Amino acid sequence: MRKHLRRFNTLLAGTAVILLTAGSTAVAAQDVETGSGDGDAAVQVRLGVALMELGRNDEARVEFLRALEAAPEHPLVHFHLGVLLAEEGESEAAEEHLTTAQRLSPGDAAVHYALGELLRRSDRQGEALEQFAAALEIDPGAEASLLGEAEALVDLGRVGEALTKLEAARGIVPESRPLDFALAWILAAAPDVEMRDGARALELAQKAFATRRSVGALEVVAAAQAEVGQCEAAAATQRTVVEQALAFSQPAPVIARLESSLEEYEKDPPCALPGGGEPSDRPAWPRSSP
Repeated sequence: MRKHLRRFNTLLAGTAVILLTAGSTAVAAQDVETGSGDGDAAVQVRLGVALMELGRNDEARVEFLRALEAAPEHPLVHFHLGVLLAEEGESEAAEEHLTTAQRLSPGDAAVHYALGELLRRSDRQGEALEQFAAALEIDPGAEASLLGEAEALVDLGRVGEALTKLEAARGIVPESRPLDFALAWILAAAPDVEMRDGARALELAQKAFATRRSVGALEVVAAAQAEVGQCEAAAATQRTVVEQALAFSQPAPVIARLESSLEEYEKDPPCALPGGGEPSDRPAWPRSSP
């Protein structure tokens, strides 16, 4: 089950990073107003965020550390430094700074979300769910937190609860393509076939793909096509997925999984992905799709 769930949970990484970055940019626009060097700290935080968005994390770290010297008790400085450290895989230090940011600014939904994501990626899903719940209590329509909560539930194998949460989330944010994408995955390829609804999955996946054209999204489209019996279309779509994965030099296990799905779709109807407790050929929840 763990192997399957790791694949399942790759779907929304890019989306979550985009949402968090957007939220961080908005937060960074606020002034850092404590400490004698507050003006310099504000400039350094803004510069650090801009550098992170350009992928220049080493330079961003320098700016955040300078901001920390100027305003050591400001939550925004700890927040952005924590986000950067989490992105760099320095989980322990990231948790320290995010926890400090939470202590200094306990009502900040973005801090709860960032800490929740860090905990989820550290296999501490129970604690992560608490952070996502706190974030959603403050901001019930926050897409990133809604998605994080669903992912944490999936990590725990509670896919049915994730489905229920995503359905409810669409009532709060009805035009959210990231939420549509996550819901489409479950409806197209959930291990429990009773959860599936191929027609609805295909509609949601196609809309999501039109907005965010990624290989991961296209893989979910293929699964949905197969679920409704469009085997030739599913096979053609999946061939494109395999070609793109090869072009982006994806790891051998990823290629093997994609080719395994293609073999299913090339069969005579029915060609939907089989259900089961630990399937090894599910579409990725594309966190790391090319």
